Amino acid sequence: MKLMISGCVAAMLALVQPALAQDFPSRPITLVVPYAAGGGVDATARLVGERLGEALGQPVIAQNRPGASTVIGAEAVARAEPDGYTLLLVPSTHVVNTSFVKKLPFDPIEDFTPITIFASLSMALVAGSEQPFDNLRDVVSYARAHPGQLSIGSSDSLTVLAGEMLKSMADLDIEQVNYRGGAPTAADVMGGHIPLGVLTSISTTPLYKAKSLKVLGVTGPRRTAAMPDVPTIAEAAGLPDYDIQVWYVLLGPAGLPKPVVERLHSEMEKIMEEPEMQTRLAGLGIDPILGVTPDQAEKIMKSDMRRWDKIIKAAGIQPQ
Repeated sequence: MKLMISGCVAAMLALVQPALAQDFPSRPITLVVPYAAGGGVDATARLVGERLGEALGQPVIAQNRPGASTVIGAEAVARAEPDGYTLLLVPSTHVVNTSFVKKLPFDPIEDFTPITIFASLSMALVAGSEQPFDNLRDVVSYARAHPGQLSIGSSDSLTVLAGEMLKSMADLDIEQVNYRGGAPTAADVMGGHIPLGVLTSISTTPLYKAKSLKVLGVTGPRRTAAMPDVPTIAEAAGLPDYDIQVWYVLLGPAGLPKPVVERLHSEMEKIMEEPEMQTRLAGLGIDPILGVTPDQAEKIMKSDMRRWDKIIKAAGIQPQ
């Protein structure tokens, strides 16, 4: 009897799933952004969400749920119905949090369905225009001459990690100050309320072009096309092992039906292939990533989770 019931269920699912894919979406989709409005992730979500909504024929509405280093927004999606109408756009902070946050209310892998990793970018170390340093070596010299007197703003585990790695590798005594997003971090740096900050290249690029602050270095292994005269932190501070890049992933709750995943993945691939989208992303300092399947996205997430766990432990960074 049990085998017969299982067979019936399987047969019903086989009939239901194609119909689900055909009907999806039939109403607006909520795209949860676990950051404050106005920051880099928010800008990306709104750009991608608008285009995804056009492709799907239903609005994709960005919903900001900042706080706790992306944990609040991610938890909301982990607890949502796995029907494709609640999605999460989040950077690789999502897997760093496993080692960075003391108690996560979810498993960053098991409680989510990967759809695709679609973009990568660097972060940037920035300073207020009125600060007494023009490059990273000036910061290092100032910090060593004034231990404990400099502070650096960050908004999630990756920006905190960028600052902590600089402190550890250059042996600096700098205080970390946590913000709820890139926009408030940038505002306080520009307003002189805090001397330094770590922002994504998305948040930094327009401020760099407007000369609203000083961009002292980017965290990745190479300079970005959007800010070609800004050195990497590795070269600017003489720290060859310094390298932090960010990727962006689109996730749903665990148990998202395969046809829905395939539809969303297919549309995201088409969007990332569009020359106009690539140009707009490049203007923000973002590199599109193509061809990452849901299975490959999960493998990347697991691999990076292990990598960052080793780096965090080696740096002596304590969970927050």
